[in-house]
Amino acid sequence: MMTVTRCLVSWLLAEGWLGLCALATLTLAFGNFVVAWQSFVAQGFEPIPLRHIPFLGPWAEAFALGDAPLASLYALVLTVAMNIAVITSVKMVARMYQLYFDYRDVRRAQDSAVHSRAEDYLDMMLKTGLWLLPMLGFTILVIMWDVAQFRFRYETLFRDLTEPAEVLQWAPEAVARLGHFLARFMLTAVWGYVGCVVGMALAMEYGFMRAGEQWQVLDNAFRQAIEGERTRQEQQPPAPVETLAGAAEPVRQTAGGPRRARIAEPVIGGAPEARPASLPRPPEQVAAPEPSPETPVTAPPTGEPEIEVIVGPGETRRIPLAELEARPDQYVRAESGRAWFLRTYYEQGVMDRPSEEERQR
Repeated sequence: MMTVTRCLVSWLLAEGWLGLCALATLTLAFGNFVVAWQSFVAQGFEPIPLRHIPFLGPWAEAFALGDAPLASLYALVLTVAMNIAVITSVKMVARMYQLYFDYRDVRRAQDSAVHSRAEDYLDMMLKTGLWLLPMLGFTILVIMWDVAQFRFRYETLFRDLTEPAEVLQWAPEAVARLGHFLARFMLTAVWGYVGCVVGMALAMEYGFMRAGEQWQVLDNAFRQAIEGERTRQEQQPPAPVETLAGAAEPVRQTAGGPRRARIAEPVIGGAPEARPASLPRPPEQVAAPEPSPETPVTAPPTGEPEIEVIVGPGETRRIPLAELEARPDQYVRAESGRAWFLRTYYEQGVMDRPSEEERQR
C-alpha cells in the first residue's frame, strides 16, 4: 500500500508540474496577443469591427466578438501560429533525441535479432528529420515576425508615435533613434520573450514525458498490488472442518455458509460402521523449476512496481523496481533510459563488451 501511495503522489506532482507549465504558456500567449494587437493598431491596420467583414461577421457575432477590430484577429493568428510552431518543433527535437539513443543501443548490439532493428530506427530518424527541417524554417520565420511586432511596440512606447507615417522620419539605426541603453534593452526584451516561449515549450515536453513515466509506474504498482493480493489468497490453506456444538455431524465451512457432511449410519448386526465420505485431498505441491544459472532469482511479488527486463534475445522478465535499483551489479539501464537489461546480456550481447573472464585472459 505504501508503494502505491508513493507512486500516486509522484504522479500527482508530475501532473501538477505539467499544469503549471500549461498555465505559464497560456499567460505568455495572452501577453503576446496583447502586444501584437497594440503593434498592429499602431501600424494602422484596419480598425473595422469583425461584424462588418463578409463571412466572418456572423461567426464573430455568434461568439460575441462582433465589436473586436480586425487587428485583434491578426494578433490572434500570429500568437496561435507561433506557439503551435514552437511546441511542434520542440516535440520533434525530443523525438529525434529519443530515436538517436535507441538507434545507438541497437547498433552496438551483437545479437542479430536486436541488430536488425537498427535500420528501422534509422528510417524513423530520417522521416522525423525531413519533417523537422521545414518546420524549423517556418518556426524561425514566425518568431521573426513576432519579434518585429515587439520592437515596433517598444518604438511607439518610447517615441509617442501617433501616426504610422512618422516612421518614415526615423533614423535607420535604433541607437540613433532611442540611444544606446534603450536600443540594447529592446533587443534583450524581445529575444528574452522568445526564450520564455521556447523554454516553456521544453518544460511542457519534459512534463508530458515525466507524467507518462509516473503513470506507467503507478499502473505497475496497482497491477502488482492486485496480483500480490490474489496470490496470497490462492496460497492460503483450505479451511479446516469444524464441528458445531451439540451436533453429531461435522460441518465444513464454505463460502455460502456451513454445510453438513453426510455420515453413513452404522449397520445393525455387528457389521462394521461405514466411514465418513472422504474429504478432498489438498492440492499437490508442484516443484518449481530450478532457475537458470545465468538468470538471477527474483523474489515473489511484494507490492512493488515491476519493470520489463530484457534478459536475452527475445526474452523478458518482470522484476521489481526496488530490486533493479538495489542490484546494479546484475541489472543495467540503457543510456536512452527506456529499457532495463540483464548486465551480462547488455555488455556481451548488446554492447559487445568482453566478459570478466576474457578481460583476465
